[in-house]
Amino acid sequence: MRFKIISTLILLFVINQSHSFVTVGNISSGACNYTSLSQALGNGEDEIRLVTDDITDNLIINHSVTITGGYANCSLANNPITPVPTVNTFIYGTAVLGESVIKIILNSTNVNLNNLYITGGRQDVSVANGGHGIKIEGTSGFVSVRDSTIADNKSENGGGVYLFPGTDAKHVSLINTTIFANIAEVSASGNNGLGGGVYCRGTGGHVYIEGDSDISFNTAHNGGGIAAVHGCLVRVSSGIDVNSSSTRRGVMNNHANNNGGGVYTTNDALVIFDPTLSGGAFAIRNSSNHPATLANNTATVSGGGGYSAFGASLRVYDSLVHGNSANFGGGFNTTGMSHLVVDHSGLDCWNIGACSMISGNSSSRGGALFVTPSGSINESLIIHTVIKNNRSDVGTMLYISGASGITVNTLTVYNSLFHNNGNNGIGGFSDSNGISLQNNARLLLIGVTIADNDIADGSAIISNSSSSLSLRESIVYNTDQVYSESQPVELDASCLVVNENNSISASNIYVEKPGFVNAVTGDYHLRPDSFAIDLCMDFGGSRKDFDFDSTGIDITSVPDVEGPVDAGSDEYNDHEAVFKNGFE
Repeated sequence: MRFKIISTLILLFVINQSHSFVTVGNISSGACNYTSLSQALGNGEDEIRLVTDDITDNLIINHSVTITGGYANCSLANNPITPVPTVNTFIYGTAVLGESVIKIILNSTNVNLNNLYITGGRQDVSVANGGHGIKIEGTSGFVSVRDSTIADNKSENGGGVYLFPGTDAKHVSLINTTIFANIAEVSASGNNGLGGGVYCRGTGGHVYIEGDSDISFNTAHNGGGIAAVHGCLVRVSSGIDVNSSSTRRGVMNNHANNNGGGVYTTNDALVIFDPTLSGGAFAIRNSSNHPATLANNTATVSGGGGYSAFGASLRVYDSLVHGNSANFGGGFNTTGMSHLVVDHSGLDCWNIGACSMISGNSSSRGGALFVTPSGSINESLIIHTVIKNNRSDVGTMLYISGASGITVNTLTVYNSLFHNNGNNGIGGFSDSNGISLQNNARLLLIGVTIADNDIADGSAIISNSSSSLSLRESIVYNTDQVYSESQPVELDASCLVVNENNSISASNIYVEKPGFVNAVTGDYHLRPDSFAIDLCMDFGGSRKDFDFDSTGIDITSVPDVEGPVDAGSDEYNDHEAVFKNGFE
C-alpha cells in the first residue's frame, strides 16, 4: 500500500512538473488561468495556450515565450497530452491606429507563435511606420511563426511582417504560414511603401519561408510580396507546380505599383529561392519533390517576378518562375551592380529535365528577363534552365541593354533550353525579336538550344545593336531568321547547328536538322542520329548539360567533327539515352 501511495505521488509530481504552461480564454471557456493574453505576457509566462475565443488587443512580447492558439476550451488546453490544434485563434489589432498587432522586442530571446490568425494592424500618418501584423525589433534572437495566418494589415513598410535588426542577428522562420492581403503603402511624405507581405532590413536580418507557406495577394509600392534591403537575407523554400495545382505555395499573386511584384531586393541584400534548403538558421539540403515558386506576380514598372538593384543578389535554384508580368522584365529585372543567378542545385528535383524553369512570363520588354541600363556593372548567370512560353513586345525571351560608351551589363547563359516563346505577334504582344541586345550590352550563349520559338515575321531570333555577342556550341533552329545586327557590333560565333546561315556566318556553322527526340511534346534531348552529337571542340572546364549530366562525352560510334562536345543544351550519352528519353 505504501508503495502505491509513493508511486502515485511521484506520478502527480511528474505531471505537475510537465504542466508548465498556462491557459487563456474567456469565462465561458472553462477553467482558464487567464482571461487576458496581455496579462499572461505581462506576468512573464513562458508557455501560453489560447482557446479559440477572439482576442482584440495590441500585444507586446519582450521575453522568451511559446504561444499556441486553437484549443476548443481550457479543459482541453489544460490537458498536457492534448494534440496540437489544427485551427487558429484570431488576434485582432485594436482601433488604435499606428500600433502593430504584435510587437516583439528581442533581447537574446526566442519567441514561438503557433496557430494564430493575426490581423487588423493599421497605418497612421501621424505614426512613423506604424501598423504591421508582426513588428520585430530589439537586439538578437529567434522568432518562429508556424501554422498561422497574417492577413489584412497595413503599414509603410512590412504590412504583414516587419524586421529591422540593425547590425545584430535576428532570425525569423515562417513555417506553414500564410502572409495574405497585406499592404505597404507610401507615406504622406512620399517615402517607403516596401514589402507588402514581408520587409527585412539590415545585415543581421534573416527570414526563412518554409514548408507549406505562401506569400500571396499582398501589395506595395516596391516588393509586393517581399522587400529585402540593406544586407538582409531572405530564403524561400516553399512552392508548388502551379501548372498542375491551384494551391498557393511560395510567392504568388502579389503586386507592386512600381518594382518587384513578387520580390524587391536592393542595397546588398540577398534573396534565395531554393526548395532543397530547410531548417531555418541551421539549414540542411535535401532533394525536393516541389519547386520554390515565384508565380503570377505583377509590377506596374519593372520585375514582375523579381527586381534586384544596387549590389543586391537574387539566386534561384530548382524553382518555377511562372506567369509574372511587368512593363520591363516579366520574370526578372536586374540593374545597378546587382546579380541574378538561375541554376539547378544538382539534387533530385520536382521536374526532371527542367528543374529550373522560367515560363509564361510577359512584358513590353524582356519576357523572361530585362537587364536595365544603369551605368554600373551588372553580371547575371542563367544555367541549366528551361525558358519557355514567354511573351513580350520586344525581346520575347531576353532584353539586355547596356550604357553608352562602355559594356556594363553582362548576361551569361550556359546549357539552357529556350523553346516555344512567342506567338508571332498574336494575342496582345508584338514578339519582336527573341533576344534583343542594345547599347553596349554583352551576352554569352554557350551550349544552348533555341528552338521552335515563334517571333514576329521579319524579326530575328537574336537582334544585336551596338553590343557584344558570343554564341558557341549551340543549336538555333526556328522558322525565323537566326541573327540580325545594326551599327558596330562584336560577334563571336562558333560551332552552331542552325536553320539558315544567310544571316550569320562563320566557318563552322551547319545548316542541319538537329534531331530532337520529340519537339512536339517538349523533349529536346538528342536522338542517337542527331547531327549535333560530337560536333564541337571541348573549350575546357567541367560542365553539365541542362539535365545536369556531364558534357564532352565522346560517343565512339560517332566520328568527331571538331571535338567530343555536343552542340546545344543536351549531351547525348548512349548509356543513359533510354532513361533520359523517358523509356524507363
